[in-house]
Amino acid sequence: MKYIILFLFTVGPSIVWGHNPSQSGSLIYQVNDSVWALQVSSALTAYEYEVGHRYGTDSYATPEEFKELVIKLLKDHIHLTFNNGKSVDLTMPIVQLGHETKVTFQVMKVPSVINAIDFTNSSFSNVSRNKNLLVIATRDGTKEKFTLETLNEHHIKLERTENGFSIIKENKFSYINMWTAIIIGMLTVLGIGLLLLKK
Repeated sequence: MKYIILFLFTVGPSIVWGHNPSQSGSLIYQVNDSVWALQVSSALTAYEYEVGHRYGTDSYATPEEFKELVIKLLKDHIHLTFNNGKSVDLTMPIVQLGHETKVTFQVMKVPSVINAIDFTNSSFSNVSRNKNLLVIATRDGTKEKFTLETLNEHHIKLERTENGFSIIKENKFSYINMWTAIIIGMLTVLGIGLLLLKK
């Protein structure tokens, strides 16, 4: 844990979301060769809103109860996998309450070589105009940034390339494309039918 605490004071403060509830941050960072951590930062009001919205405004009476619900909120709405494996375990949570509230987890079962990352954080999806900045930081000082928002359903898939991680574009099913294809198909059949009738 001493490595995590040290890292929080060096890299952690570079993501500051203390006063804007629509902005939050997810920091996945390498503490040492075998240990990784995940820190989620946002305005306290964003955490309060999501906890109240999902679990009820009377769901807690003390700061400790609120912390427990914040941990539950994040564990329920964050999914992280490496190399297309199973979702990793988020352990040893540390909650730092404040105008900018930070929650840090130790990430277990991280492979020694990372070729792909699949990350979802919908913890703040009910906050208006919410955006979550994902930062991936390694021990060599490399930082890569991506944005989770409503447009990508708070989910991102990354693959390692020669120049770092890049987003994997997914071909999602589209009703608009389906209806366009049906209409074009019907017009084609109708056109062929009319040509045959004329002949």
